Amino acid sequence: MKLKKAIQIVEYSNIALLVGLFIGVLALVSKSPDGKFLIFELLFAFPFLLTFFFRKLLINQYLKKSKYPGAFYSILDKLGLTQNLEINLTDDLLNEVYKPSYSTDEFLNDNNLKTEIEAKKIQLPLILICIVLSIIGLFYFRQKIKFQENPLLFIGIFIFLILNVYLWTKGKQKLKNNNDPIVKFIDKGLYLNSRRFDWKSIYDWNYQPGGKNESDKLIIINYYDKDQSIQETVANLSSINSDKIDFLLLMTHFKGKYG
Repeated sequence: MKLKKAIQIVEYSNIALLVGLFIGVLALVSKSPDGKFLIFELLFAFPFLLTFFFRKLLINQYLKKSKYPGAFYSILDKLGLTQNLEINLTDDLLNEVYKPSYSTDEFLNDNNLKTEIEAKKIQLPLILICIVLSIIGLFYFRQKIKFQENPLLFIGIFIFLILNVYLWTKGKQKLKNNNDPIVKFIDKGLYLNSRRFDWKSIYDWNYQPGGKNESDKLIIINYYDKDQSIQETVANLSSINSDKIDFLLLMTHFKGKYG
């Protein structure tokens, strides 16, 4: 099983627990005269609950068989998925976390990771649909209504068309300007927010889920500046073309290998 897939399965086990508990509570409060619906719901909830309770077994088995047990454990720990599981942290496992034995090229190729990350691409299909609908609308109403009868309708559609053409042009131009990577992982350090952070200066990092008015982000919570003071910087995952697991895998490997 691929490393990223295994991490996602463990992560989904938490969601499975919530789903199973919700269905179980729903079954208990349901009022079925013959009790058949209650039994069906409980049976439906059982696999979700079972997935969660087998999480520890899954993790321990993967730690034994995985090519990258250190990276696997480190990501689970950063995502808060190792709490109350009593995982045995052997010397071999800790060595793989802090001093991985495999090469960088091997790790990157096996896990399909890119060391250069661009800005997240802008989605233009909706604007294109609006342009097409505007053109169709102009031709349709031109056949049904004369311009003199309802000039505001034609002017409104025309302005809407021009606006979307402008947005399309600006969006395409922005896509061209976003080809250059804004995050780089190299052996000498991490390039982020137009700065380079040496791996030895980075102390720790953590993933913080987004809230109601806040995007998901990965926070490098500790790094030392030139005055050896602890500072903080943020990699906003909503603005770069990388998900949290890929970013965490890169952080874990490069810090362990070169930090």
